[in-house]
Amino acid sequence: MSNMKIIDLESENPLYLQMKEILKERFLSGKKDITRLPTEVDLAAEYNVNRMVVQRAMKQLCKEGYLYRRPKLGTFISRKKRETLQIAYYELDSHPYSMKKIFSLFEKSHPNISIEGTELSASEEYSRNIARLISDNKVDIIKVSESLFKNFDASNLFYSLNSYVKQRKNNTYIEPWNAFKSANTHYGFPIAFSPVVMVYNKNMFDKAGISYPENEWNWDDFLDKAKKLTGSNQYGFLFSSSLNRWPAFILQNGGRLLKDDEKSFNLPSSESQEAINFIQNLMYKWKVAPVFGDSSDKTSFLFLRGKIAMMMESYYGFSILNKAKDFSWDIGPLPEKKCKATLLLADGFAVSKRTTNFNLALEFLEFIQSQTVQKYIRSGKTLVPVNKSIAGKFHKGTPKNYKIYEQVLPYARLLNLSYYNFKAEVLKEEINLLWYGLQSYEETCKHIENRLKNE
Repeated sequence: MSNMKIIDLESENPLYLQMKEILKERFLSGKKDITRLPTEVDLAAEYNVNRMVVQRAMKQLCKEGYLYRRPKLGTFISRKKRETLQIAYYELDSHPYSMKKIFSLFEKSHPNISIEGTELSASEEYSRNIARLISDNKVDIIKVSESLFKNFDASNLFYSLNSYVKQRKNNTYIEPWNAFKSANTHYGFPIAFSPVVMVYNKNMFDKAGISYPENEWNWDDFLDKAKKLTGSNQYGFLFSSSLNRWPAFILQNGGRLLKDDEKSFNLPSSESQEAINFIQNLMYKWKVAPVFGDSSDKTSFLFLRGKIAMMMESYYGFSILNKAKDFSWDIGPLPEKKCKATLLLADGFAVSKRTTNFNLALEFLEFIQSQTVQKYIRSGKTLVPVNKSIAGKFHKGTPKNYKIYEQVLPYARLLNLSYYNFKAEVLKEEINLLWYGLQSYEETCKHIENRLKNE
């Protein structure tokens, strides 16, 4: 028994849940030579816990179908046929975690449940493919991001999870839950999240003899630093055309990209115009940023080559930056104009409204927020797990200011716009012409309005 797991009395995880996991790993991990478990008294003595802890763990396992009790004879392992959960998901190169790994972890701790995964592309086709799978009753759980979620008719496709959310919010960050909320109804459990922050090359700042981005800084401070960091073959800032980057400037100026109805853009507002003019001036007037030239938003290699001193990035991108060995880097909050603001990204899972395996699906949703999965997410050194205690644990290889997410979360906002629909495509196409300097601000607003009107 030298390798026997022990109960951690200092863990936030309840004793009975720890006991439950111990019993599952010890007796339910494919060992077919064991049919009856030791008594509650013997197990309590072996693990030095109260008998009630063992009893509650066993009752939970019986309820889930792993064990069954026979009066006066004991507790036995159930040999019922394995049940299957169907999960549709996507994988991205920027994701520091693997869904297949999470599936494996789940199956290991739930030996009576197998997962049948369907990998799809995270594109404009994703929502249509999911709708088809739900209609054909071929999916129980759907992976979603904050932007993909906006593509779905959530009330008709997903199961309302309101009654299961409140009890799980105590140990998790609140803001990511809202990424999968519509009309005051929660339709998903978040697994991880990221705010957009400012990444900076510490070597370039040190060489220029200027201070790093402060916790309290504004557009004037930002511009001043960018000017001092711009020189021969290098720029102070790298502009990104991504929809989860540049709209942050509008938020910082007290504006919104979308109108209140979330059906049309708020570009003609003075807040939006001032913010977009500021972005253009960074490239064309002050020339502290290279002129936009990559709509695929894959220009971080300039930062890695020491050509760029600052760029807006999410924690997703840290996996690429961690590979760089030629310079040191860190992160800070975005600058502010009229108010502090940044964008929030999140990953999560929703449940098909037509599932016949809701209880099993709920087990998976609870599992993604378990210590097992949350520790796995954190080990990737990039994304922030939704579990507060695990998110805050230090990992070598993460930026010094990794925990700045706690500071910016209160003012991190969801864009409430899907990146994969006609409206978003029109916005990207027209505003890219503005970034290129090929059409005016007024022309851009007019073309967007006309194209959406004629949809």
